Amino acid sequence: MATWLVSSATSSVCADGSEWLDALASALPHFHFAPGTLGQLSCASREDGTIDVFGPGGARWLRVEPFPSAGEMFTRCGEIFDAADLAQASDVALQLVHDSVAAEAGAVLLTTREASQMQFVAAFGPKADHVLHTFMPANVGVAGFVSSFPTGTILHHVQQDCRFYAAIDRASTYHTKSMLAVPITTRDSPCFGCIELLNSPDH
Repeated sequence: MATWLVSSATSSVCADGSEWLDALASALPHFHFAPGTLGQLSCASREDGTIDVFGPGGARWLRVEPFPSAGEMFTRCGEIFDAADLAQASDVALQLVHDSVAAEAGAVLLTTREASQMQFVAAFGPKADHVLHTFMPANVGVAGFVSSFPTGTILHHVQQDCRFYAAIDRASTYHTKSMLAVPITTRDSPCFGCIELLNSPDH
């Protein structure tokens, strides 16, 4: 029995199944699809092992992809604790998140010691080299909001959100369309950073 991540543009759910089709069938009620919907879908496999699921009109409705086992996740999380420094730990954490959630780009931002700025300490994507090691004010943008009020947020049309800090896009010539942002914190310490994933394949 394997675990699969079934995702739409707005939500996702983990489902168990010996095959991905079993997982898809059990996940359909989560997305409010009728029981008979499965027979109306068409699917296409990708080289990376993910499956795109299309509706009758040809539009992609869902994505199915293997989800790491609890043991594998535990082992990989251990790599974060074994990292030599915060930059390496951030790289490992970002890769772990990226492997679980599809995105075109992403970054880890950590608050500086003076708490006046946030630094991009890890990044992937088309313009990663343009933002890596750069700084932004700690009290602006979605990252600033998420860090100040430790709570995750999903923005499907980020350019229309008043919290969006467009200066980073202008400097890197990257165009951010959607964003998932979560705070980095521990039980006994204040929030000290943010992980962002940009541009879901569904946007």
